[in-house]
Amino acid sequence: FFIDRTGGTKKTFLYNILLSTVTSSGDIAVTIASFKIATLLMMGSRTTHSRFKILLKLNKSSICNI
Repeated sequence: FFIDRTGGTKKTFLYNILLSTVTSSGDIAVTIASFKIATLLMMGSRTTHSRFKILLKLNKSSICNI
């Protein structure tokens, strides 16, 4: 899910509810965020760079381990 709204519109609350719903039904959910502050707000979240081992220095031969 991706939700694009301004600050203070309860996006983090909605994401945590979705995450709880998915995990309580026995399914696996992966939470990622672009910014470190967002990872602190969501349960079990990591940054995109950390989760998928995305290189921050890119060149012609750079690859991502997804």
